[in-house]
Amino acid sequence: MKVEPIVPGGTFHIYNRGNNRGIIFPEPKNYVYFIRQVQKYLPEIAEIYAYCLLPNHFHMAIRIKDVEQLQVKFQEKPSQAFSNLFNSYSKAINKHYGRTGSLFEKNFERKRIADDDYFRNLILYIHCNPVHHGFCDHFQEYPHSSIHEYVNNETFIIEKTLPLQQFDGLENFLLMHNQFQQSKHRKVFFLDE
Repeated sequence: MKVEPIVPGGTFHIYNRGNNRGIIFPEPKNYVYFIRQVQKYLPEIAEIYAYCLLPNHFHMAIRIKDVEQLQVKFQEKPSQAFSNLFNSYSKAINKHYGRTGSLFEKNFERKRIADDDYFRNLILYIHCNPVHHGFCDHFQEYPHSSIHEYVNNETFIIEKTLPLQQFDGLENFLLMHNQFQQSKHRKVFFLDE
């Protein structure tokens, strides 16, 4: 399978899981540390619109900055920032838990977001993913997703302007999430993880 290149100006669904579907966030503090590493490595190359961290995998909706906005070191290979993020997190987990080997699957997955409908569905998919996997009954109950930055009007790592415009405001944003969560057709949007 050909790997989608990470290109300046592109919007992507980024996801990965633990090697052999193993746990990548063993304790609550690991979710916090991963977000700190995201804050360290990704803002220089991307805007993050949504994320969800589950015990053995994660999802993000991101837009890579235009080439003129990127530092020279990332202009030809913006994916290097993701490599730096995953390597940093993996080394910390391996050291802390006395483990060896790869924490994540070899290549992180990425899918180019082609249009506004795909983008909106991806945001819904990411925030409702914990319900799909049985971690909670309602998407707002899950603590490790960007939905809380939207609902609580906080900003830690996400850029909310575009998604809220795409959904015509926060009220409709939440309404669409509730409808997506309750839809019998929502499984169409869930990828084979």
